[in-house]
Amino acid sequence: MDKLAVWIIMALMIPINAVAIGVVPASHESQYSPGQDFLGQITIINNDDLDQEVTVFAVGKLAGQISFSESHFTMKSGEKKHAVSFTLSQPNELGEHGRVGTDIIVKASPLAGKDSSGVYASTAVVSTVVINVPFPEAYLGLRLFVPSFAQGKESGFGVEITNLGQDDAVAIDAVIEVKNPFGEPVASLPVKTGTIKPGQKKLFAANWNPDVPNGEYTAVLTVKYSGKTFSAERPVKVGSSGIALDSIKLERYVPGEIAKVDIEVENLWNRPAENVYIKGALHDEAKTLRPYQSEAYTIKPYSRQGYSLFFDVSGLQERSYALDVIVLSEESEQRFGYDFAVSRENAFILQKGQQLERPAGTAGITVLQIVALMLVAAVALLLISLWRRKSGKEK
Repeated sequence: MDKLAVWIIMALMIPINAVAIGVVPASHESQYSPGQDFLGQITIINNDDLDQEVTVFAVGKLAGQISFSESHFTMKSGEKKHAVSFTLSQPNELGEHGRVGTDIIVKASPLAGKDSSGVYASTAVVSTVVINVPFPEAYLGLRLFVPSFAQGKESGFGVEITNLGQDDAVAIDAVIEVKNPFGEPVASLPVKTGTIKPGQKKLFAANWNPDVPNGEYTAVLTVKYSGKTFSAERPVKVGSSGIALDSIKLERYVPGEIAKVDIEVENLWNRPAENVYIKGALHDEAKTLRPYQSEAYTIKPYSRQGYSLFFDVSGLQERSYALDVIVLSEESEQRFGYDFAVSRENAFILQKGQQLERPAGTAGITVLQIVALMLVAAVALLLISLWRRKSGKEK
């Protein structure tokens, strides 16, 4: 029976109200020793504290080589844990190299009559036994660990190298290349390694202080050893993906009719932001007065997109209303709050708590009024000058 079939059977055994059991450890790993026994132990955990029948069996390449101290037993209510030992008799030849895995399946079924208030059925959990079979030639196993990165903050990649060959691995040349979405290298990080004995696993580090824009990248680990090249890659994120409200302004206001609010949204990521749109609403205390939703757009990487919101302002009085703006995309939702101050002839969008000193349409000196006063003053000075000249001639 192949592994896919096992998982299908297990999935069919798990109902909506399944009894919860657990098994530790999740895996066992050992170097291949022909003809030798590998001894191990699993611990079964009765999470739901029920009387249940437990069956233990193996599936996989070495299933016929595994024997258990117990393969069928009952766990009583109150028995939180139950240990089962196993012995894997390793054959003299396996016929394959690398990681050879076998699954230990633990199936549990509640005993009838324990709890009549609910429906319980069988459930199963897995613990995996892995035997590392050395390759006759030089061979390395790689794992690349990627942390969270932020601009200007140093953090380190983890490089796990396992010697799956029969000889000491020395003179290992390793480097991590970070590439942008176009496949262009933006950083090259050498990895300082050391000697790794057969079957041994070692962890090395390579630090990186990103000086690239926020976005998604790919880390490619390349290891050269004994004339061979091994590689592994993982996605890398620098910063947090997202969009930002860049600006908001009242583009047009017709008292008693309509207000047009223009908004610019910026994509801070190096991939397109899909289906970005804006919801806006004017509020009078807890009551929504004027809701509006914009069209949706895809914003290119590191680009801005303009949006317009239109509000019916008929019936609004000369005072301040709450303006709520929500920027939505397929991955995020951001909320912003403003004050929408209405005067007799105009309106203003203000930050929360910002005071409007003199709304348009109220008493005050405008630029045109200042110009008019200057013209009047100039004419007055000219008339005074002419009058003085005339008075001087008459004398």
